[in-house]
Amino acid sequence: MADAVNVQQIVAKLNEPPFSKDLSLVSPNGRFPAACPSPRPRARSKAPPSLLAQVTFDELRPVELLQLLNDVFAHLDEAHRVDVRDEPREVGGPRMLQFLRRVLMVDVPPDPEGQ
Repeated sequence: MADAVNVQQIVAKLNEPPFSKDLSLVSPNGRFPAACPSPRPRARSKAPPSLLAQVTFDELRPVELLQLLNDVFAHLDEAHRVDVRDEPREVGGPRMLQFLRRVLMVDVPPDPEGQ
C-alpha cells in the first residue's frame, strides 16, 4: 500500500507546474485515487482525439519512464535536457548516476560489472 501512495504522490507532483505532465493514475476500479486527482482538462485543440488522451503513468514504457526521470533532472540542471532515445546507454546511464550521486547525494551502489 505504501508503494501505491508513493506513486500517487509522484504522479500528482508531475501534474503540477513546472512539469504539468497531465498524467493519470487509474485504479483497478477505473477511478482516480483520492491522493491523485484527475488533472485539469486540456484546452481545446485541433489535434486528433487520440493525441488528447491523458497518459496513464503505469502504462508508460520503460524508455518513457526514463525520459520522465530525465525531464525532472533537466529541470534541476540544463545539462540533462536530452532525449534519452537519442543518447547511447553508455553515456546516459553514467550521466544520470553521476547526477544522483553528486547533486542529489543519493547512495547508488556501484555497478557490479565494473562501470
